Amino acid sequence: EEKWWLPNPKVPPKGLSVDARKRLQQCRDCTNQILKAALAINSNVLAEMEIPNAYLETLPKVWVSMLGLQML
Repeated sequence: EEKWWLPNPKVPPKGLSVDARKRLQQCRDCTNQILKAALAINSNVLAEMEIPNAYLETLPKVWVSMLGLQML
């Protein structure tokens, strides 16, 4: 499946310059740091979020027991 909406990276025939590589690596490192922070925030929010009983009642009983959830 081709993702036509994504741009195709184009690298010069001789490759990237040292400065361009450093900038690209720094951008990658920053992006990974932002991703890790977002994942941690999402994990904390989901851990604190209450699950409504109406939703739990729609789950198969096996799933509820596997997840270790108690229905109120």
